[in-house]
Amino acid sequence: MRCWSWFWWCLLGWFAGWAMLPVTASAQPSLRAYLSDSVTEVNQPVQLQIEVANGHPKEPPNFRVDGLSISFAGQATKVQNFNLQATTSVIFTYVVTPTRTGSFLIPSVPVIVDGRTYQTPQLELQVTQAGTGNAGGSEQPFFGELIVPKDSAYVGEQIPIELRFYFDHRISFQPYPQGQLPIIDGDGFVTRRYPEPIEKRQVINGKEFSVLIYKTAISGVKAGKLELHSAYQEFLLHLPLTRRRPNGFDDFFDQAPFADLFDSGPRKDVKVETNGTTLDIKPLPSAGRPPNFSGAVGQFTVASSIQPRRAKVGDPVTLRVEVRGLGNFDRMEEPTLTETKGWHSYHPSEDITLLDDVGVSAVKTFNFPLTAETVTTRSPEVVLSYFDPVAETYAEAKAPPISVEITGLPINHAPPSVSAGNGEPADKPPGSDDGTGGLRTIQSKPLPIGSFQSVLDRPAFWYGQLIPAIVFLAWFLLNVARQFYGSYGPELRYRYERHQRLRQLNAADPKTALDAAKRLIELRALIRARGRGPHQQADYLLDRNDAPEELKWSLRHALRQREEVAFSAGPRATWSEEERRKIKEAIRQWEALP
Repeated sequence: MRCWSWFWWCLLGWFAGWAMLPVTASAQPSLRAYLSDSVTEVNQPVQLQIEVANGHPKEPPNFRVDGLSISFAGQATKVQNFNLQATTSVIFTYVVTPTRTGSFLIPSVPVIVDGRTYQTPQLELQVTQAGTGNAGGSEQPFFGELIVPKDSAYVGEQIPIELRFYFDHRISFQPYPQGQLPIIDGDGFVTRRYPEPIEKRQVINGKEFSVLIYKTAISGVKAGKLELHSAYQEFLLHLPLTRRRPNGFDDFFDQAPFADLFDSGPRKDVKVETNGTTLDIKPLPSAGRPPNFSGAVGQFTVASSIQPRRAKVGDPVTLRVEVRGLGNFDRMEEPTLTETKGWHSYHPSEDITLLDDVGVSAVKTFNFPLTAETVTTRSPEVVLSYFDPVAETYAEAKAPPISVEITGLPINHAPPSVSAGNGEPADKPPGSDDGTGGLRTIQSKPLPIGSFQSVLDRPAFWYGQLIPAIVFLAWFLLNVARQFYGSYGPELRYRYERHQRLRQLNAADPKTALDAAKRLIELRALIRARGRGPHQQADYLLDRNDAPEELKWSLRHALRQREEVAFSAGPRATWSEEERRKIKEAIRQWEALP
């Protein structure tokens, strides 16, 4: 009986399965369309998905809506099981980026599924204007900040500053193009070279941001108001997609358990700007300025050492001077040596060691070559005159003399003694010997030339040698000239062209002057390479050079002016002498770069 029961149950299940087949086979394809969020801001993308269930669509549909940029992001397949039935869905994903505010209707579009045409439902998207706020406002997904620790400084004083760029932690960012550094918009200051930036996380008003920090230092070059309008940097951003927040989750990006693995946000090139500020640059006081002051501004100490400490008169020794502290080491000249009686000093070599990322704190070393001209026991004293911006007064840092042991005979600079009338030295003491032992000097007289004369003594022989000598000398000079021209000819041509181009900067025609400026940018590299280097365009040279960003900006501005003059169809405004002066000054700084 038990076997018969199992038989009837299996037979019943077999009939039930056949009964359900028509239901499954008769399932019709279905379409769904939905937005990840129905409200967004300008330039803030949302996600649009078209889901086709129980069918095989031929190709993804196309959407065109004025004011919306809709791009196809990808296709995925989803399989679901419900009551032991498997359902396969094909999902088309789009990225929708609004370009203006308003209410937008995404219309129905046809989709061909298994040979039949279906229509997607209509969708509505509301777009509002992005919120406006000052730099540092945490409502923005990215912003910049310029941090200046003081509002006044002296001419030449180093002011450490920070440029901070904040990004929502969900945004992936990188400087664009690679290696690009921030540019500070202003005039009348110089900037130190940027070290590698620092990246960290920071929470502002409950929101987490990634912060990219650039450190540098600026110094005013003239007295007056220094206007730092802003600083900016261009970045390539990978933006996240706006999505609805499911119930129970505050932030879908961080907490939603079923995020779509096929999300792919758009990439965007943006210019992130900081706030601006104003600095009062004060002139260095003239009262109390030491005569040996050379422009050092900061706080410094001086130490010295000498090697070797034991030497003879006339032997070379080295006086090593170390200047340590905070200040403008890049503009510091050599300190002054005092109490140099008995010493002869030469121009020192210089070396600098940075103690921080920016270079405001450093050690600058001067190596003075010295020679003693007489016996002495003290080295020269070292004095550095500088201006202390904290105390607002001039000060001196000194390194006292060092004990040395210089032996030997003094160097005699007196003229030779005058001989007496009898042929003996005037200062020869009585009874002294002349060192000859009483022997007289043997004198010889040339023999008279007889009838037989050597060929070498005949003038005609030497006159005959002049012809091959002149030929050889001409050949030698020709080869030297050919080698010289081969080595220096290209450089000389470029130098001559540089001279002509400098004169063209004064041309009345703007195009001629701007073409000359562009060529002068390129000629610097060719002259430095002695005419052997490859020809490189001006834009490439500006990107590869480590020149100050303000100078590179001025030269790029000149190149843009040249393009406007060369390719503009309409008439151009009169070219001012101020513009010409700025370009000539920028070219002069460019050629003076090390």
